[in-house]
Amino acid sequence: MTLRTVFLTLGLTLMLSNCAKKTPDKVALSPTADVDAILSQAIEDIEADYQAALNFQGEDRGVSDRSAIYLPAGSEDELAAAIAAARPHQRIILRSGSHYENDAVIIDKPVQIIGEDGAVLYCDNQSGHFYLVGTPIYTDAGLHVKDANRVKIQNLEIRPYGAQGSIAIFTENAQHTMIVDNDIHDFQFGIWTSNHSDKTSIYDNTITGVGGGGGVGALWGIVIESGDNARIMNNHIADYGTGIFASSRRGIYHNNTAMDVSIGILSCTVQGALFLPNGLELEHAVSCDDWIFSRNDVRNSYLGYLAIDGAHDNLFAQNTASNSVLYDVEMAGETQRFGFTTPTSYNNLFVPRRTDYNTIVIKLCGDNNEATGGVLVDLDADPCW
Repeated sequence: MTLRTVFLTLGLTLMLSNCAKKTPDKVALSPTADVDAILSQAIEDIEADYQAALNFQGEDRGVSDRSAIYLPAGSEDELAAAIAAARPHQRIILRSGSHYENDAVIIDKPVQIIGEDGAVLYCDNQSGHFYLVGTPIYTDAGLHVKDANRVKIQNLEIRPYGAQGSIAIFTENAQHTMIVDNDIHDFQFGIWTSNHSDKTSIYDNTITGVGGGGGVGALWGIVIESGDNARIMNNHIADYGTGIFASSRRGIYHNNTAMDVSIGILSCTVQGALFLPNGLELEHAVSCDDWIFSRNDVRNSYLGYLAIDGAHDNLFAQNTASNSVLYDVEMAGETQRFGFTTPTSYNNLFVPRRTDYNTIVIKLCGDNNEATGGVLVDLDADPCW
């Protein structure tokens, strides 16, 4: 066993120790279903939401750049005051240059925080550690959207003061948050939705970690812990333990890339010894249910796509993977591979691109999980475990 394999196992152990328990209760997707029609409708839905997010100007039609609040380059701890002074849906524009915030910025009203080209927001929210056995992780947020609907965060470069920040953008009981065209660097968690933050739109972001491809500890690019109907498209994620950690229901994850990660797409259930920026311990999340993962690309991973620990009724359609160390795809059954029991995934359907029918490697375990193509792992030679 190589040192890289040991690191990857440690990282996967933490990821999966954060997964909850659920038993089957739905009818499986059928590989004979009209996947093309389902996929076409999902793409139509997410494209419409994408255009709405790009064009969103606020419900106050008088809002414009002329009425915006401007923060000059070099501003320090001015964003919170600007939010407090802003009218609902007013724009707060960060001028090109560096801006510094020494505390978490609470966004508790519907405002639009927009960066001019070259605007860089530095957040002082250092991460304590990746993972220490038996020690909980405490998190802090750079931008904390709380109890506010239709907040828009766009065109910012977001960085920590030091080598690694905790969470760049955290949403709590915030519906219809729009996170668009940001460049997020060197945070343990890039974007995290929590406490029924439904209908979050995450588009055109670049989210770069601190070298999580080795798999050590909790390093997740996007975390949908609690937030149904997420819409996530055209994002590029690199250097994380996991590209996206998906829980909750009915999300669409379309046309994203993940590179140099341990797992590209993890459909599971977020839970574990972790304290959120609101000071509360992470609660039992809802298993990843009824998502559509389509036309995504995972490169240079340990495992491209993993459905595990109660993930169910998800459609994986026309996704690609390359340079995977273990498998391109695994649908896991009940397992104790990490020293504790994670229940089976079930009723998931993987439909590869036609050009990948003879190349993409799939380990098909669990209950009623199916694939319409691919190179299936011989379970006699490599059993489910």
